[in-house]
Amino acid sequence: MNRSTARFSFSLLTAAVLGVSALSAGCQPPAPPAEAVKEEFDARAWYEKYSKEVVEGRNLDKAISDYWTENVVYHNIDKTQGGAAVKAALTPYYDAFTDVKITIDDVIYQGNTVAARVTFEGKHTGKVGDIAPTGATVKQQITNWYVLKEGKISDIWSLADSAQVLSAIGAKAAPAPAAEASGEGSGGQDSQILRAFLDSKKGEIESCIATAAKASPGLAGAFTLKATVAVSGAVTNATAESNTLGDGVSSCILGATKGWSVAGVTSEFTFSKTFTYSASEPSK
Repeated sequence: MNRSTARFSFSLLTAAVLGVSALSAGCQPPAPPAEAVKEEFDARAWYEKYSKEVVEGRNLDKAISDYWTENVVYHNIDKTQGGAAVKAALTPYYDAFTDVKITIDDVIYQGNTVAARVTFEGKHTGKVGDIAPTGATVKQQITNWYVLKEGKISDIWSLADSAQVLSAIGAKAAPAPAAEASGEGSGGQDSQILRAFLDSKKGEIESCIATAAKASPGLAGAFTLKATVAVSGAVTNATAESNTLGDGVSSCILGATKGWSVAGVTSEFTFSKTFTYSASEPSK
């Protein structure tokens, strides 16, 4: 090796040693700012935990304390807002089924939204509308959407195949009586389904009447709704068959029926339902 070659090799070696020394002395490239380092969100793990603790655990208080924002919105027909109100809206369904198991079929996370497609399985041990507990095990396909805000749920949408549940518990329920004088459906399973549906809409009816009662403190009377349920479940041709509660109540109730759909019916039929009210007795 001649001297020039030796000097060149020594220069490379020196540069290499100095480079390693510089790094070992703590002169690494600057780390990214702490706020730029974010833990990757595991949407499936999060939803599995939520399903286990809240849905399978039947624990809506846990949802309020750990998972929902204070002003969480449940986008049902009434667009319920606030933890206590959403809990009240969901409690009848939570009370109706026990031994619940959630099978997660798919989870998608995009932006700030988690979408989950699941299979719900549970035992019918509580009332569903007017349908008494049957002990039947039911399965239902459900798709839920959750909008997250600072790690908690701010909005909830849910799309469920109610016909699967109604069919399962209707088939094993005691036979329904024939249509009553008020004409609630066509008798049999359709009548039971309609009664359960109307029971679920009682809050809407009460809200319409309560609004009128504020303007007329001594309000008393009855409103009879007449409408047709198509095979598709759509409620059509709604009219006030009779009404002594005022035009405001009639307009409010008839307006509410425009978005109604009764899942699980097997035939088209017309029904009449009377709601009564007095200042000393709530609507029924």
